[in-house]
Amino acid sequence: MLHILTRFRTWIRPENTLEYESSMLSLFFIIVITAYVIFEASLMVSDGLTARRLGRATIPFCRFIDHPSATVMFIGDSTAVGTGAQHSTQSLAGRLAHDFPDATVINYGINGASSADLVTLLAEHPEWKADLLIIHIGGIDILSLRSLRALRSNITSILRTSKHIAPRIALITSPNLGSIPYFRFPLSIFFSWRAKQIRDFALRRSEKGGFIYIDLYTDAPDDPFRLHRKKYFAADHIHPSGDGYALWYAALKTSLEKHSWTEKLRKR
Repeated sequence: MLHILTRFRTWIRPENTLEYESSMLSLFFIIVITAYVIFEASLMVSDGLTARRLGRATIPFCRFIDHPSATVMFIGDSTAVGTGAQHSTQSLAGRLAHDFPDATVINYGINGASSADLVTLLAEHPEWKADLLIIHIGGIDILSLRSLRALRSNITSILRTSKHIAPRIALITSPNLGSIPYFRFPLSIFFSWRAKQIRDFALRRSEKGGFIYIDLYTDAPDDPFRLHRKKYFAADHIHPSGDGYALWYAALKTSLEKHSWTEKLRKR
């Protein structure tokens, strides 16, 4: 028995104390890192489930007017739908309808729609027509780690097809996804980079004309979405809240006014 205890003590406490302490320190860091990864993954899964619940509960804002001043169409992903807002009237579509009461507002946004999904949807509906088309796309592709090259190609295809729908087109891609509460360091840096790649592409593309780009990307330290996350993000820590959509709408309306497009939405 004494022989067995001696061997066990030698096994758990090698003669080289420095090697033992180094091994234990490495084991400690492995345990801590593993626990952190599991904790973060559980939070992300929980937020993802909340996002799905919010998506199922959200109804896209639509309004049809007899003899409208103009027809505005929203297409794209969950941010076109308005997921995260407490009520559909707080979405971009709802806010635009409030400011332009004589306009018909049609919303074909789909929760979870990728750029490839939108390419397919547009091909299936050549009959769609509007005076102003507002496109929300890119977030799903960026979040789900899909090819940025494919996303650029799909955006180009979407814009080309959209010319047959409306004479005025506004494109909205994702904001700085690294700043959303869903991601923490170091993932936040990676997703900021992915979102910025698409933002820079859209800006360069918009310089050629044919559409206007609503630039929501910012890495400014005074960004309200960074400073007041509880106010501007929904419960899933991914989508904007109603107040968050208000900030997005302000950017949209400013850009439309800059190009004198809002006058075409008013009753003559």
